[in-house]
Amino acid sequence: MTHDTNVPGASSVASGDCASSATFFERRDSTAASVSTDGTPLSASSDATFGNTMSTCRARFMSSAARSAALCSSLASMGSPCTLDQKSADYNPRPCATGARCPTIRGMLRTLAVLALLATIGAASAEDIVILPTREGVTQSFLLSSPPAGKARAVAILFAGGAGQVNLERESARVLLDRGNFLVRSRRLFAVHGIAAAVVDAPSDRPRGMDDEFRLGSSHADDTGRVVADLKTRFPGVPVFLVGTSRGAVSAASAGRRLGRGVDGIVLTASVFLASPRQSGLSGFDFSSLAVPLLLVHHVDDGCEYSPHHAAKRLADRYPLISVSGGPPAQSKPCEAMSPHGFLGREADTVDAIAKWMLKQPYLKEIH
Repeated sequence: MTHDTNVPGASSVASGDCASSATFFERRDSTAASVSTDGTPLSASSDATFGNTMSTCRARFMSSAARSAALCSSLASMGSPCTLDQKSADYNPRPCATGARCPTIRGMLRTLAVLALLATIGAASAEDIVILPTREGVTQSFLLSSPPAGKARAVAILFAGGAGQVNLERESARVLLDRGNFLVRSRRLFAVHGIAAAVVDAPSDRPRGMDDEFRLGSSHADDTGRVVADLKTRFPGVPVFLVGTSRGAVSAASAGRRLGRGVDGIVLTASVFLASPRQSGLSGFDFSSLAVPLLLVHHVDDGCEYSPHHAAKRLADRYPLISVSGGPPAQSKPCEAMSPHGFLGREADTVDAIAKWMLKQPYLKEIH
């Protein structure tokens, strides 16, 4: 876990119990400062205490026990959502329906094997919450899951679906990160490939989240550009990709078009290609306006009426498409996260294919 004091305009704290939300997560002015775990600015006299505290935090986050706990949490959310509070794509927790069928142990053996491999090779990442000043009076937060120091080969900026709210500034929300949106709960799986994952929250001036109009606008692109610049400073010389799922695909596509070659590629998963009564989705988007490579990823059994697989298939003659099939029975509504729309039970294989595309390695175009 790194506290980067050399990145201008950024404040970074460890997630979990190593940071105090009561003091740190108050809205502050745009003056950048490194902070200690009690939320106070650091001074030269506090360096020793801070170093000891950070050593404790590093031990807590990077020990074998911490890796196992994180991976077990991911496994639980992927394999047995009925044992957890289920979360929809827009981060509204709801209990599993009475009598709902949970995946069997046999169906989760493949995921267990992958997660056991991650634990064995030490691929679990340290996580930091970073808050950046962007537009006047606005801050943009993201959760950064990093591979071991010096091992990053690429960066993936992840946009959640629904209203795009991850609520990083509410400590109570952090325990839900591994139970919801496909990209959010799968963020650590990118680390096995050396890809740092940054989960973007809604900006501070959007307390109710982001609608498609905002996602398609210049303000959102400006905020995303600030995140891109920060990550390029943290991980110099590696490619940066925008990755969106469901309505997060609107963010990735629109910001990618506005940022042009400021990013290296775009990945759209479970994209809302069709308009709903109140949201445009990507129904009017000109994909030929993108200046960088585009990858489409879609589940063949996506039951969401706004993101059918055939809509992605129509673009497959121009852009590469990864088609995913299989997985346990859906544990949510068709447009929510615990269903084929959220690649339930196929997270590891799907992330594996995406990561290999990013790193220009051979990848599966059909995942069964």
